[in-house]
Amino acid sequence: MEMSLSLPEEKLPMLFDFFQRNIRSDHILNDNIFLRWQYREMPSKVISNDYCFASAVENNKIVAIVGYVPTALLINSREVLDEIPGAWVTIWWVDQLYRGYGLGVRLMNKFQKNFRLGFSVGARHDAATIYGRMKNFKLLDAIHRYIYFIDNTAIPLFKNSRQISIPNKKNYRPNNCYKLELSEKLPLTIDYIDLLKQNMSENSFIVKTDYEFLKWRFENHPTFKYEYLSVINEDKIEALIIFRIDKIQDRDDKIIFISELIGNINLAIEYGLPSIINYGISKKVILIDLMSYKQLPALILEAIGFFSLANYQKYDVYPLAISYHPLQWSYLPVGIIFGDLQNIFQQSINYSWEISASYGRLDGPASISSEES
Repeated sequence: MEMSLSLPEEKLPMLFDFFQRNIRSDHILNDNIFLRWQYREMPSKVISNDYCFASAVENNKIVAIVGYVPTALLINSREVLDEIPGAWVTIWWVDQLYRGYGLGVRLMNKFQKNFRLGFSVGARHDAATIYGRMKNFKLLDAIHRYIYFIDNTAIPLFKNSRQISIPNKKNYRPNNCYKLELSEKLPLTIDYIDLLKQNMSENSFIVKTDYEFLKWRFENHPTFKYEYLSVINEDKIEALIIFRIDKIQDRDDKIIFISELIGNINLAIEYGLPSIINYGISKKVILIDLMSYKQLPALILEAIGFFSLANYQKYDVYPLAISYHPLQWSYLPVGIIFGDLQNIFQQSINYSWEISASYGRLDGPASISSEES
């Protein structure tokens, strides 16, 4: 069996054949434009013009894949900041006919030897269990997820809505000492790396989400149109909220999906989210969905009116027009970190979950959930 770390363009038909055998026909991975953007046009790409798919091939047929985004990772802390090459694993999948033979583990082991540090976001619990048994892999906490119902008639869209306890909305109004600015382009006046450092603690790591990376990730996205809300103090941007509006399948209803919080998280939530809510009301949005790997201020979110899905091990949600939207997940996915962890972090400690992935921040197509291998 042949294994390789990248896929030349002439072998794309083999990849699409793999998708047709294993995933739905409407899945975003069947879109060649998206595939090129996600796995070939990323700013940190270093492997010629190939697509970033590790693959196992038998009898001229792809039978297992690991899709990934090469990216620089910042590690340790705001005081001592090192940059190392890493990888963000977006999909890990083995052909159904080849499961149970350890093929997925073999391919992942080969893949992870080529990166000092890597991570996967949005892994299902069954896949995460497999990750957890592998050498140099460590499971991280589940993703933080909060929902705000602008229109309470949207609650029944959650099939088990009787279990949902919605906080009382208190018309939360923080002191208006910060300026808020909404735009359709990424602000150019931000030192993005400086904002990242604000949320880094000792022995943590985070994707190097500089302007070039964010422009690729959001402004150049082939499917979504993102908007940007800046929280400004004395002409300096202290926090940035990146979000988009999605449409629910077979309905006229829309939702806001918050994809990224950058900078001072407390400011973004306390001063930015009330503005996002008002914006959603003006756009006739029925709910706001916030997912983040960062530690979020639960008390402020509850005061605003968001409720956490952390207490719901499984929940059923409505179908969206985009089949891969994370709102469809009926679980809280977890994160995985892999690599030479002892040497990188110098000691055996609890790793801080500070992946900003767009790292993503788990978000739509760029954070497609890993599948059981």
